[in-house]
Amino acid sequence: MHKLSVQVKDLSADDIKRHAFKTEDVLVQAAVLTGDGKKECCLQTVQGHCHDLRYITPATINDVLNGKYNDTIGSFRIIDSRYSYEFEGGHIPGAENIHNKDDILELLKHPNTSRSDGKRDIIIFHCEFSSERGPKMCRFLRNNDRELNAENYPSLYFP
Repeated sequence: MHKLSVQVKDLSADDIKRHAFKTEDVLVQAAVLTGDGKKECCLQTVQGHCHDLRYITPATINDVLNGKYNDTIGSFRIIDSRYSYEFEGGHIPGAENIHNKDDILELLKHPNTSRSDGKRDIIIFHCEFSSERGPKMCRFLRNNDRELNAENYPSLYFP
């Protein structure tokens, strides 16, 4: 069980308005749960540039590529959010070059379904420094996923 300690005095009224914090979002972030709050993340995460997102290390992505997580991950997609010319200059093996919002919306037309084997299907967003384009696309997917599942909150197609 994870303990959560949130000090409201650390957040100004402007911070709360700007970030539209929800109790569930804070709990999900603090407990390292999936976006729907139903399961713990299957990969070890670290704090990154964007505090509202979870990051994995290069060693972890290497382990994913080499099958270390095959017992818990059924499939994975690496979304490389860099521009095409950057992608063509070199990319993570198996990565898909998706750098526009229309292509992200296409992902939502084919939502994840529950697996009978209990394994997870995950999406990993990547860009040059994982500080701008990758996080932007990840947030775009999450926000649109939330809108599509508004009546089933906190359920998500891509938790």
